Amino acid sequence: MTTKTFIVRIEIHRVKKDGLVDENASKICFKRDGSRFDEEYTLKLPIETNYEFRLQIRPPMPVRSVSLRTDEGDESGIKIVDQSSSENGAMYSFQWDSSNHLPNKKRQRSKFHIIIVFQDNTRLDIPLQVKYYRLENTDHSMWGTPLSHINFECEQSPGLTSSTILAKLFR
Repeated sequence: MTTKTFIVRIEIHRVKKDGLVDENASKICFKRDGSRFDEEYTLKLPIETNYEFRLQIRPPMPVRSVSLRTDEGDESGIKIVDQSSSENGAMYSFQWDSSNHLPNKKRQRSKFHIIIVFQDNTRLDIPLQVKYYRLENTDHSMWGTPLSHINFECEQSPGLTSSTILAKLFR
């Protein structure tokens, strides 16, 4: 078996109360923090908001489960929806509610991990750095670059149970 490379693309959208993506909502923003924190980029997420995460995996790889882990160490399984699979990749989505989080203080960031377990039991841990804002604090939460998606170039080596992230690209 040889080393396999793959791409995971993540989009994050705000969701209305009825569970549908809010096409009129402002985009999630991110900013480059450089080396001030553990991660180079920070996502700016208002609390008390529902989000839909869309995952595209190329080439297609079947996913067994997805879980989220926060700073508190809590890891919770997420119900994923298998959207489709084609030569363009496997598409999955899940929804997440930020209501259980408090706004971050100045110069503070939170960790947010998306953990994907593939059908072959290989794990991919995607670390994201987040700054949570009050819903009404749009001045700060909207300052930055609107997020289209994040690409993670990954590698799966034979005999290992976890994948490695080789590169991240925020767009």
